[in-house]
Amino acid sequence: HDNISRTKQALRFMKNFDILLCAGDILNGFEPIKDFKKTYQQFAKIFETYPYCFLVPGNHEIMDENQTLGELERFSIHKKSVEINGLKIFGYGGGVNPPANGPDSRLYTPKTIYKTDANELDYLLSEYGQKVDILLLHDIKGLEEVVKKHEPEIVITGHDHEQGRETIIGTDTEWIKCGPIVPFDERNVRLFGKSCYAFIESEGEAIRIGLSYFETNRRLRKILI
Repeated sequence: HDNISRTKQALRFMKNFDILLCAGDILNGFEPIKDFKKTYQQFAKIFETYPYCFLVPGNHEIMDENQTLGELERFSIHKKSVEINGLKIFGYGGGVNPPANGPDSRLYTPKTIYKTDANELDYLLSEYGQKVDILLLHDIKGLEEVVKKHEPEIVITGHDHEQGRETIIGTDTEWIKCGPIVPFDERNVRLFGKSCYAFIESEGEAIRIGLSYFETNRRLRKILI
């Protein structure tokens, strides 16, 4: 949510990983963002320091005049797949439709990415034609039946600022809610949720999934879920 300094602090706890995945909401979006391109550039400088970094846009992201995420576009796997050392990752960003009226409707502009389309994701995964290891979503709302149909090994979501793990009913798919890495906006106003990130560790056939909680300058706890 537009907080560069706290993002840098948070990433100090994340060491010795092979792939960094971001489930969206780089921007805050609760007030007019006059220079979102600069924010994208700042985050791009952070992400480019890692060998493999991929993201999907959240419902707060804004497209530029070319309908891209600017400097962040090179990290985006929105509606695309990537394979790293045999690990197949597919991304689909966006979020739920905003209310047509009401206090939150003012937050969204025609260029804001906010809509998820189950039919589109179903088509894209069918065209991909391979079993997906990790499906990276911003929000799962409205996409549950598509996930059940294609049964990726793992689904990762952001959006709700929740942390946890559950198995999607009727499937063997593990759903990881990765939580907000920075639950503060650019003014350091606290939003909701606890600072944490999800991690997936694999060795042979064994997979460990967990959450790591932290504050600005210290790790609080690291747990398996």
